[in-house]
This record gives sequence, structure tokens and C-alpha cells, in this order.
Amino acid sequence: MKLLILLSTIALSSEVMSAEFLLKFTQGSGFGPFVSRSDLTVAEDGTISKFISQARSVKMVKVGKLSSTAVATLKDKIETIADNGKLINLDAQKPGCMDAPSTSLIVNKGGKEITIAAWRNCQRFQTNDLETKSLSSLAQSFDYLAE
Repeated sequence: MKLLILLSTIALSSEVMSAEFLLKFTQGSGFGPFVSRSDLTVAEDGTISKFISQARSVKMVKVGKLSSTAVATLKDKIETIADNGKLINLDAQKPGCMDAPSTSLIVNKGGKEITIAAWRNCQRFQTNDLETKSLSSLAQSFDYLAE
């Protein structure tokens, strides 16, 4: 059974990642009895997909497809992201925790994956780029539509 789940995961993840992604929003469940993970991607052709792995089930949801104009706008926004942007801890004065869910927002700029925002250990991190907040809102909106 575990082998079947592993093979399904590999098959589905290769389908999700077959097209180069522009934007990826990943979520992990944190510490708990049921481990889950989801990856929402916006591919270069505008296809929005969500890959969900929970306990012993694997599922892929096709969310939709962006127009070519929307894809061009997204690419323009990604181009403004600094290649070497450093994540800034927005909650540095707050206590951390080790078992909370985690989330990352990653953009693909010319083949280079750049993490522009993350939520982990009960703290928020983001780069100092102007487009980070709008791309975060966009990814969270797509994720909401996938549910």
C-alpha cells in the first residue's frame, strides 16, 4: 500500500511539475498525527493546479487557467523581484514555536527559484520587494479557490 501511495505521489508530482512554474505556494501541516502537504502552482502556460497529499490519499485539483495577458502581468511582477532578496523576519520580537504549520511562496525567475515569503515557527518572513504582498495575496486567493 505504501508503495502504491509513493508511486501515485511521484506520478502526480511529475505531472504538476512538468511545466515550469512561475509561482508556487506550499503548505505543510506541522507536527500532528496527520501529516498533510499541498503545493499550488501557476505554470508558465497559466495553468493553476493544486497537489494535495493527506495521510494516505493523494489528489490533484486543476483550479483554472490564466489568460495570456494575466500570465504576462505575472511575469512582469516576478521580474521586479530581486535575485538575492533576503527574507526579513516580520515577527522577530514574538516567541517562536516548532509545531505550527508552515507555508512558503516561491517564484521562478529565469529558472531560479526564489522564496519571497514564508510562515514558519509561528513567524512571518518576506522579502523587501514591492510585489511580495500582491503575489502573496494572489497565491492565497488561488489556494482558496482550490478548496
